[in-house]
Amino acid sequence: MTNTYHRSLLDKIDRGEIRNELTAARRLVHNLRSRISENIANALDFRLQFRTAFLRALELSELRDNPDSLSLPWSQLQSIWDPINSSRHLGTPVPEAFSTKLQRRLASTIPPRPIVQPSFQETYNHFKRFFADGIEVLQILNYKDSQSLLVRSLYHTLMRRWLTRNQNFVLAFQSQKPQPLVYIRALLQSLIIKDMVVLGKYSIRQIIDDDLSIVVLPCSNLLDPANDTVEAPHDARFAIAHQMELFRQRVAGSYFEIYRALCMNRCRLRRTLCHSIQDWEMVQMDAEEIDHLLQIQLGEQPSVLRLRSETGTTTGHCLPLSSWVYLYKLRLMEWIVQLGFELDIYQPDELAGMYWYLSSLAKTRLYHAERIQSFTNMHLAKLRAGPYMFSAAKAEKMNRSLDYLKGVLSETTATWELSYCLSVFYTVLGRLDLIASQPSPYSSNELRYEVRMKPFAPIGLPPLPSYENFVRHAAQPGRPTEDLLEEAIAGAQSVERLYEMISSSEKMAFVANSRERWKEDVNNCRKATREVILALSTVKKAFKNGAPGQLRGVEVPKSTGCYHPWWIIPKVSD
Repeated sequence: MTNTYHRSLLDKIDRGEIRNELTAARRLVHNLRSRISENIANALDFRLQFRTAFLRALELSELRDNPDSLSLPWSQLQSIWDPINSSRHLGTPVPEAFSTKLQRRLASTIPPRPIVQPSFQETYNHFKRFFADGIEVLQILNYKDSQSLLVRSLYHTLMRRWLTRNQNFVLAFQSQKPQPLVYIRALLQSLIIKDMVVLGKYSIRQIIDDDLSIVVLPCSNLLDPANDTVEAPHDARFAIAHQMELFRQRVAGSYFEIYRALCMNRCRLRRTLCHSIQDWEMVQMDAEEIDHLLQIQLGEQPSVLRLRSETGTTTGHCLPLSSWVYLYKLRLMEWIVQLGFELDIYQPDELAGMYWYLSSLAKTRLYHAERIQSFTNMHLAKLRAGPYMFSAAKAEKMNRSLDYLKGVLSETTATWELSYCLSVFYTVLGRLDLIASQPSPYSSNELRYEVRMKPFAPIGLPPLPSYENFVRHAAQPGRPTEDLLEEAIAGAQSVERLYEMISSSEKMAFVANSRERWKEDVNNCRKATREVILALSTVKKAFKNGAPGQLRGVEVPKSTGCYHPWWIIPKVSD
């Protein structure tokens, strides 16, 4: 319970007493079998078994042991629920057993909420899914390897597996429609971190270090546990250990807040992320300061880079900590915009601009990930050319990091190009007057832009575009409509090929135990891309025939009516 409204929920009663009462009740039913019908006795016994198993499931949720043993009560609930459903005709409704007045006292009155009375079939489906989610959520505890815990050199491999796979597990699990129930989401949050311990076994430091190792610091001396044993203040390793600990303490709250937010419903998730990115902005500033101090301790010299975002070559420092923070911040900003599409926040005439802004964020993240990849490749070359043997353990760590970065580059490229195609598509539809603007007598487009971009206004990097630049990039007034259509079709076809490549690259996706949901998500994105190509081709054909005015209309569906809730594909009627 998040709030008991100052009412005791019998928390002083020992659970053993409850189990004893249930056992006594089952014994009583058994003794009465000679006086009541067999069907009635079985129906009562099933309901008592249900309560016993449910209490056991709640008790075991506080443990972090083998998920197979923890899921046993949930499996029992699944098996008992069908006999309960089949025997419900034996009972008769007793409306006076339910007090509306008492129920009102157990709920908040702000805002006023109606009492929902679902049908039995709705309740049956509700609990059926509840039990299935209860079993599935425990699979997050499967990410462990006792051999890796015994051998220190394999420690990072274990934790990388936990991090990437569990993060994708949470994302996939929480994106279900409809979402898991509140208790299941609270249980997921508790399984991830409780009392500053992750999965009941690992410290926060272990998780953060291994996230850093896979994203920006594979095989790095900055994460070497031996640094903590140095006690000489003049030794560089002493300063490195101190600065790294300062960074971990600063980032820990923001980092695990992401996991807590992902366990919320989608509306609250978006609202929480709007506040989180401002905190990540401050973390990035602190990380930049620590990066500069580490540069001095390591004697790092600037490296020469060749990036797609730069003409020719450029020089720069690695800045691993601030790069890691910036990559997360950009992803959170993308999620906020994408959740806006999923929650149907934007009006149809705003979609061109918002998809352009999403493409701008994805493009920035793509170039940043490319920069990180360049430094990782340079670090790999130095390790191979160094005086020490390049061991198989180091090679595996480097390969896993490079696989992760390749996956980020592929996913971000698809997001960038598809969102840009949709921005162009909605711009073309706006030029043809097929997307009507909503009347707003008490506001203007500029004021509405300020409201939409309010979460991003405090962010210094990437800077928020001015309203004039936003309109210019979204509308592209200097380009012919036919050229825009050609570009959008070519881009969408490129995205379709990219999704085909992504679907066959599970190694880069880190989707163990959430493989099926990941495949479904990629396939839905591919279907959405094909739908974009077909809709664009319809408009292009009308232009080629010189009769764009014959297009009868456009329907902009809700996110629930699309292949993927983040890709709102307009339906064009010719």
